[in-house]
Amino acid sequence: MRSASLFARRCRRLFHFSGTARVVPALAAAATVVLGATPALAGDGSGLMQGFSQGIAALQQSSQQTAAAMQQIQQQTQAAFAAAGQQTGTALDASLQQGIGGMALALDQASPGYVDATPQTTTVSGSITWQKQQRTYILIRPLRALPGAPALLILHAHGMNSAGMANLVRAGRLAEQYGVWVYLPQGKNGDWNEDPSSYNSTDDVGFLSALIDHAVAVDGVDRQRVYASGYSGGGFMAERLACQASDKLAGFVAVAATLRSSLQSICRPTHPMAVAFMDGTSDLLVPYGGEPTVDSAAVATAFWATQNHCAANQTETSVLPLVVNDGTSIARTEFTGCPADAAARLYTVNHGGHTWPGSAYSGYTFYVGRTTQNLDATIEIWDFESPFSL
Repeated sequence: MRSASLFARRCRRLFHFSGTARVVPALAAAATVVLGATPALAGDGSGLMQGFSQGIAALQQSSQQTAAAMQQIQQQTQAAFAAAGQQTGTALDASLQQGIGGMALALDQASPGYVDATPQTTTVSGSITWQKQQRTYILIRPLRALPGAPALLILHAHGMNSAGMANLVRAGRLAEQYGVWVYLPQGKNGDWNEDPSSYNSTDDVGFLSALIDHAVAVDGVDRQRVYASGYSGGGFMAERLACQASDKLAGFVAVAATLRSSLQSICRPTHPMAVAFMDGTSDLLVPYGGEPTVDSAAVATAFWATQNHCAANQTETSVLPLVVNDGTSIARTEFTGCPADAAARLYTVNHGGHTWPGSAYSGYTFYVGRTTQNLDATIEIWDFESPFSL
């Protein structure tokens, strides 16, 4: 138990999950499911359920609507997995007890300095000037570029680069199969300023907003159909962009990320949008049940359902069909009472780790948990986002 907690703390430092935040007390209590403080590692889901019960009670003191939505997500997810003969919980994979030293090797494997070629696409390296600095990005677009194409930003995790992210998610498929212009921006020194409570002065919201303006003005993409997504720290950054520059986006998806309390307190989107989270129940870096400064997956989804003016008591959860028997399964929870221009969805990856669903990078899987092959996150993100526009 102690070694698992130590491993998690070291991993979080590597991915820049340290630091304090301005915490809304009730939401912080709801997000707290501390490794070692509950029997979650037993694999039977009891610790996760205990944490949610405590969180629901805390949320009821601050927001009845969010509490009801969160409770319904948890109940439906639990019931759906039970009906499929699965067990929920945060069972610790034996492989996750490997030392932190292997993380660098995994990142190197997932972050080569080149982009794998995809048929019928072209890859371009570009840059724009922001805050008197050259900020770079990779663009993958169809060979036959049509005006008014949709665009998707895909933001890398802390410690990665844009080329590695392109390969990790096989981003070129979106350009080849759907005509999407895929932008993969590079974080400064491999990081994103995604935490409003940090002392980082880099204006990444401004950089990404400027990149979108550039894509519209120079590349001719459709400004009504620009979306963001990201992995880990990149997922938190995509969410911050949606909070503070919502006029640029029709929606976002965060993978292996939820919602920081520091962002929740200042998040003021100007319009409803399509929002989804993809989180694993065995994620030790961004715990599915949350921690003091990071909300749980259920709280994050319920928060955005509230922002989108969705009915809190109208949700549906189903277990997706198994593609392979890899020890994981996917429960999809959807808020059904949302306006036509909005959506709120949670993909719960049962026994999934801090990974990008559907990625073929086994080295990354080994050190940060299982990568489910029962969901192709890249294609699913586009299928989810593409019907929506500003």
